[in-house]
Amino acid sequence: MDYSQFVFRYDKPTHTPTPPAPKKHKKISLELVFVASILIVVIVVIISSEFLTDNGVITTLKENFIGKKPSTYYVVMSTPFNLKSDALAQATMLRAGGCAGYIYHKNSQYFVAYATYFDKKSAQSVSDKNANTCILEFSSCNTRTYEGRAFYSILNEVITTLEKEICNLNTIIEELATNSLTDSDAINRMSSTRNSLLALKERVYSTKQSDDVENALVSLIEPLFGGVDAVISMNNSRDLLSGTRYVITSEVILLSGFSLQ
Repeated sequence: MDYSQFVFRYDKPTHTPTPPAPKKHKKISLELVFVASILIVVIVVIISSEFLTDNGVITTLKENFIGKKPSTYYVVMSTPFNLKSDALAQATMLRAGGCAGYIYHKNSQYFVAYATYFDKKSAQSVSDKNANTCILEFSSCNTRTYEGRAFYSILNEVITTLEKEICNLNTIIEELATNSLTDSDAINRMSSTRNSLLALKERVYSTKQSDDVENALVSLIEPLFGGVDAVISMNNSRDLLSGTRYVITSEVILLSGFSLQ
């Protein structure tokens, strides 16, 4: 009897078996090594940059996480005069040439400002071209010292807005000096600054601060507001440069000496 039809036959599979998936813990381990390598490179770059940039990188990181440091301005001044009459004569001459002509009195001496700059390199370049000049640095009010006080928020708003409008005025000056801006366009843009400062005063009044705080904050805004308003009202191209440089310098010096008890 033929039993062949009942015989069990085992044929080896012809397909290739799928290899096992790699273990996950190995992939994670490689990723950790890669991330650690990147972090080491970043740390090395930061440390190297500290030596090359005079602590600039870490300073910037601190500012981002702790808060903005006071803005620093560089004012090119005449070497000091002992007599106010000499300073007035120098101021008149400088203003006729489009410079600020602002008289700064310190330690019984009189300095006369040429202009204010936002970086030391630019100020140094101007000072090098003018004999008998020096550079004085002024830092804006450090609002961090008032953190936690009731007026802290509005003080920050005032300082930030004033610094912004000083920058706007400086841009107008630069464009006027290079003849890339007409007098009428400059006055229109100064009008926007004037309106912004007026709105800032109204904002201070709306916060209902104590009389002392309110008066102190308005006293910060008023010189820049009044100065810009005067320049606009004169509508005189000859005074646009000198007048605007004057109000910027006076406001920068005011901000540097501001304190609120």
